[in-house]
Amino acid sequence: MAKGEVNAVIVGADRSARNGDVINKVGTYPLALMAKEYGYHFMRWCKIPRSVETADDVAIEERPASEVLFFQGQSLIGSSGRGV
Repeated sequence: MAKGEVNAVIVGADRSARNGDVINKVGTYPLALMAKEYGYHFMRWCKIPRSVETADDVAIEERPASEVLFFQGQSLIGSSGRGV
């Protein structure tokens, strides 16, 4: 984007709200901010919105920290004794 080699940013979205809010996974928001910063159009590809008015009406799924802090039972952050 910084080199001007992009025409637009298009993302697939899980859902969208009737007011145009995009409901998607982590990573979409930073792309939208970068597109805005560099003056590119940001578009989302998704089904026609119908089930919620705004993104605030959608519950955010929270996953256990162990999904990213452990691999095959081994800690990925060492044994410093610090809590997360």
